[in-house]
Amino acid sequence: MRKKYFFGALLLSLVTITSFSQTTVIHRPLTENAYVHSTKGTDGSMFVAADSFVLTEEIAIGEIDVPGRLGSNIGYLGTLEVGFNVYIYADNGGVPAGDPTQPGTGILELSDIPPVYYSKYENGLPFYNRTDFINIQITDANGGEQVILPPGTYWVSFFLTVEGAATGQGRWSWLGSIQADPLPPVEPVIIDPYDWYGLGYTDWTNLSGILGGSFPSCAWTLRSESIVLGTGENELSKVAVYPNPSSGIVNVSIPENIKVYGSGLFDAAGKNINNVRLVNGSLDISFLPKGVYLLRVETSEGVLTRKIIRK
Repeated sequence: MRKKYFFGALLLSLVTITSFSQTTVIHRPLTENAYVHSTKGTDGSMFVAADSFVLTEEIAIGEIDVPGRLGSNIGYLGTLEVGFNVYIYADNGGVPAGDPTQPGTGILELSDIPPVYYSKYENGLPFYNRTDFINIQITDANGGEQVILPPGTYWVSFFLTVEGAATGQGRWSWLGSIQADPLPPVEPVIIDPYDWYGLGYTDWTNLSGILGGSFPSCAWTLRSESIVLGTGENELSKVAVYPNPSSGIVNVSIPENIKVYGSGLFDAAGKNINNVRLVNGSLDISFLPKGVYLLRVETSEGVLTRKIIRK
């Protein structure tokens, strides 16, 4: 397992695969009659929410639970479900310092996490279809890299990707909380970046201001896991990947004292893409569809992974 530190710049390092005990860091119990739409459609539509939180000490993100409901009377998502999304942003004057339409602006950007990395609760009841995403395994979904956050103020955005439109049959809403522990420093915000609803919320907008009443927090639970150090951290942290995002050639600069034994590129579903390998420190992704890929390199210092974005 690898870990990732975030101090403005991103430093990646290698650790050993292991299991962790989980400690609850943030718990915001749900209030079922309060919710906010947070969905992305495969047609490009998007309407998502974000919730702020404060860490008083350094943590490694473990598992996350997010309660929600479907906005239509379909009972279960079925084939409409594409994947779940977890984005974390730094704070920028009371709003997230980026949004899901701007790759690379997030501290953590896990797009369309496949179901193998989470459990789901669906009750299938008409008019109030509870659809919770629970035990979301952040480290595993992040290619084995531990995500370590220092003390500070952050924003998290959870949203579901569904087939069709974000406003269609599969639209999912994130349930609210009036008993947040601890209380968020800023109340939740929403963004409709392409103005899908025609209401002008193309920048992050305070949800309480829209509703005309208080919406203290969204509901979710964050558990931390033990931070594990490992060998090879200093050398592998020197690896540079650029440009990233890229529409053609990606350069992977590896120190000369590190031997490369093999490499592979994987899509978001974990499928190996044939014939894509590091050649003289370069990776050609020009023929690939736009999206997020995972580069895996076996080295003398351990296995290195990097997220590659084809723009």
